[in-house]
Amino acid sequence: MSEIKRVLIDSQFYFLEINFILIIIGFILVSKFIKNLILTIPRKIIYILLGITISGVLITSFVAPQTHRIYYDEDIYQNIGQNLASLQKAQLCIDGSTVYGVYDCQNGIYNKQPYGYPYLLSIVYRLFGVSETASFIFNNFLLGFSIFIVFLITFLLFKNYKIGIFAALMYTLIPQNLLWFSTTAAEPSTALFGAIFILSLIIYLKEKSNRSLFLAIVTASFAIQFRQESILLIFVALLSIIIYKPSEFKSMRIYNAGLLLLALSFGFIIHLFVTSGDSWGTTAAKFSLDYFSHNFTVNSLFYVDNIKFPILFTLFFLSSFFAKSFLKEKILLAVWFFCFWGVFLFFYAGSYEYGADVRYSLVSYFPLVILGGLGVYQLQAFLKNNLSLKSYLNPIVGIMITISFLKFLPQVRAETQEGWGARADHLYAKEFATLLPENSIVLTHNPNMFHLWGKNAAQISLATTEKSYVNQILFHQYEEGVYLHWNFWCNAADSLQSSFCDNILNDYKVDLIKEYKENDYRYVLYRLGLKDQEEIPFQKAKYPKLESPIFNLVK
Repeated sequence: MSEIKRVLIDSQFYFLEINFILIIIGFILVSKFIKNLILTIPRKIIYILLGITISGVLITSFVAPQTHRIYYDEDIYQNIGQNLASLQKAQLCIDGSTVYGVYDCQNGIYNKQPYGYPYLLSIVYRLFGVSETASFIFNNFLLGFSIFIVFLITFLLFKNYKIGIFAALMYTLIPQNLLWFSTTAAEPSTALFGAIFILSLIIYLKEKSNRSLFLAIVTASFAIQFRQESILLIFVALLSIIIYKPSEFKSMRIYNAGLLLLALSFGFIIHLFVTSGDSWGTTAAKFSLDYFSHNFTVNSLFYVDNIKFPILFTLFFLSSFFAKSFLKEKILLAVWFFCFWGVFLFFYAGSYEYGADVRYSLVSYFPLVILGGLGVYQLQAFLKNNLSLKSYLNPIVGIMITISFLKFLPQVRAETQEGWGARADHLYAKEFATLLPENSIVLTHNPNMFHLWGKNAAQISLATTEKSYVNQILFHQYEEGVYLHWNFWCNAADSLQSSFCDNILNDYKVDLIKEYKENDYRYVLYRLGLKDQEEIPFQKAKYPKLESPIFNLVK
């Protein structure tokens, strides 16, 4: 299995790079169709859409706090993006350095999460350089692009720009969207590329050309590589073809397209195979009927209790099912919604109240707001005989949607208490990074964030499992010092992780450089010194092959 992972480290970048280039080619091939579609939209509507889009980007950029909410996944995604950009390797670096601005990784491991989002970050890093700020800004702008995609899907399905505007407005004002698009989490791009695939699928179902089928296939193979459940997009696609165009299954081109999908997704299929045995942070079953009752209750109430999600949007969503028209479109959207809402009902961490796992709700928002826009249309149809009221309906609904959002503004501004210990760790680690000399290295549980800041860092467990490597290689190579980052995991009630920290205090001389406290947690930067100068020659200290429980910290 380790040999397969090594091959994936070397090859995943090229699978994703080729796939992304093919997506660009695919959109060029259907650009005339998209151009003609946009030309049918009144200029006034385009201006309104631009206003909604810009407002959404501004709110998520400047009202919602720019912070990480899922630790330490977001640092891991960025470090993998850094490795993809700099080294073309799909790996999480556990011992890396930056010398004169050139990043290198002496030892990396294959990560269990799919590589779609880190690949997107690698494009950003190649264009603008590696930085957390670039990652945050990228996700901010993804919200604007998502709003535009919501409108395009809605307009393509219903040929009604008013439905599209209301869908876009609701998507913009979902509080969790505004919060999570101001992080560096993978869920915003997961939702977006799922929607881009659905848009491509609808273009194919409308245009029925080989070029639109090509676009649908290349977007499908890329969109499924963001999270494991993204594979459900294929089920949505197959059902859509059955509903809209069942005769397509009599044509050889759909099977040829399937072969292309398999070829482009080959790296991801192997990824699923080699990571299938991962525990994902639990010793119990990852998926089970035992989780259904609790998750169903919590995840249903999420949309109706008006605490984290505006109930008005849910009411518009539900009212769409009373519309007599657009049966096929409603089936497509309902299947899309229930796939990505329902899959988490059976997942051990699928409850929206489970820590920061409310982020899983993001993948359900696209179909929900599109059906919500249709619900507004249904309300207009209900008032068709009341012309005086109908003429005021659009501004009234727009105001209602906006007012329903205002109660959530304090929530959007909040950093929240979840993950306070890890958030403080990240904050103080950034302070410690400024104190590290250029030719030094820090031992820490999370070297990836120091790599992002241009610092040399290695996994803390090395000082326990590969002591000769630390003493004879690292102390020899880094003349300005080897440092210890006393971090979140040194404070946590985890005997294994804290033992790595305690072992260093026992085995090395330590000099306290800087200390911070947050509640009962200590965050410290120490400089280390050797207690025993009688060490084996550094030439004999071989580089370790690391396989440790330390690498399974992230759920």
